[in-house]
Amino acid sequence: MDAVLAQLKQLVDTRTEKSTVAFSLLPSGLPQGAITEISGHGKTEFVLQFLREQPDLGVAWIEKNFSAYPFGFLQQQINLDRVLFMEGQREIDWCIYQALRAQVFQVVVVYCDQLDLKSLRRIQLQSEKSLACTLWLTDEPKQAWPVHLRIRIERSPDGPQPTILKQRS
Repeated sequence: MDAVLAQLKQLVDTRTEKSTVAFSLLPSGLPQGAITEISGHGKTEFVLQFLREQPDLGVAWIEKNFSAYPFGFLQQQINLDRVLFMEGQREIDWCIYQALRAQVFQVVVVYCDQLDLKSLRRIQLQSEKSLACTLWLTDEPKQAWPVHLRIRIERSPDGPQPTILKQRS
């Protein structure tokens, strides 16, 4: 009985590392199965560069009020056949949750400044289950605890420059 209990304790104590998706601007990559918050000027350019580097990943691009310019994606050499654009309006939480639950998108981009903690926790749990790389684009950094990685982007002549503000181990 003690041996079984010891094995169970070991399983509970074992930390699982998040797998990541490679990205040239972040040596550690972007985590799968987690929420990454991206804020600052150049956040869209940062995400588009990530999508350009990962041409095989399916993408759900969800905004509260649609403002993305699909021709801008084409200019960045991103094939629109792999991107599903959604305008969530008042039902944005439901749209995000359904995109993650479908488990057909490896990347879910959410452009919405206001998500409450309850919604973020649900999104976090569903991201873990689907192993999706969930990218939450905000104007300013938030202090929401469900976020695994928080990045601030600054524009420069060399392109977007990320600064890691928070990273859970």
